[in-house]
Amino acid sequence: GEFMAARCSIQAIAGAVVSVVVAMACTATQAQELSAQEVFKRVSPSVVVIEVRDYPKGKPVRLVASGSGVVIPNRDTNETLIATNCHLTDKSDIGAFLVRHGESTGLGYMHGKDAARDLCLIGALFPADVGKDGKVAYKKLPAARVASSQWIEVGDPVYAIGAPQGLELTLSNGLVSGIRKYKDTDYIQTTAPISQGSSGGGLFDALGRLVGITTMFLKDGQNLN
Repeated sequence: GEFMAARCSIQAIAGAVVSVVVAMACTATQAQELSAQEVFKRVSPSVVVIEVRDYPKGKPVRLVASGSGVVIPNRDTNETLIATNCHLTDKSDIGAFLVRHGESTGLGYMHGKDAARDLCLIGALFPADVGKDGKVAYKKLPAARVASSQWIEVGDPVYAIGAPQGLELTLSNGLVSGIRKYKDTDYIQTTAPISQGSSGGGLFDALGRLVGITTMFLKDGQNLN
């Protein structure tokens, strides 16, 4: 079975499922490939768990859905910007989310949406400290480096990192096995297993750069050879 991912818009395929990944800009560079351990160490600080919960009295209670997200570059000094799937964020009636990374928990809110590519952006604030004047100081999570998926070729090693079933920071690896077109979008097909809970997580190249966001699952993905 295999998964897929889209060029210049994030998409990825693995196992018996096809997932979509949206890619970012950048130029190709020559550099030494990293080991799986080095890729994980480099990118894991930028991969988060996103939770959609009910807010009956203004406080988050019952878990409705969970998925993954990847921190991307943002010039705002307080806000952490996260790329994820619209099919996850759409499950929130009020457009609010809990965003978790390790022991840090932040409040997320809708920042942007590209429904056609199932790509949504969440802004998140992670409280770090409260000053004597009562003002809250926020910390930003580190952003992943991004690269254009146009440089991806069949046979390239790739790594998927997400949160399947709410399990934070799960790594899988594989190869790019093909470039496919689906609904006028080019997808990267990969053998890296991607579980449903990892939807919204990142697909990274061997230099630890983000090339896609996993998003769509096709149960018959094993036929895409």
